Amino acid sequence: MRYLTLMAFCIVCSLAFNVKAEHKWTGAKKIKSVQIVEHGGIIIYFDSEVNPVCTNATTSSIYVYKDEAGMTADGVKAFLSASLTALSTGMTVNAMYDDSTSLCWGRYLVISK
Repeated sequence: MRYLTLMAFCIVCSLAFNVKAEHKWTGAKKIKSVQIVEHGGIIIYFDSEVNPVCTNATTSSIYVYKDEAGMTADGVKAFLSASLTALSTGMTVNAMYDDSTSLCWGRYLVISK
């Protein structure tokens, strides 16, 4: 019985201290600019703050790099295409991002009127 209690305690403690990435949505925002990075990634700058945690470029940006937050090279290209479409047409976007670092890695993007 003592071992079961100890084992249950260890499991509860490991779950309590297991820090996982938080995936959040930006909400409907306009894209202000898109920066292409030398290795093929992009940084998307929005018209308002995304999250105070996203501080590496500004608090109103997210990063989209291959091999970060599960992003593939094709995913980066799709993000770029949708971002440029939204920028040129004035459409809004809603992006899911991982805020576990100050880079706020982009994961999903929804473009809409």
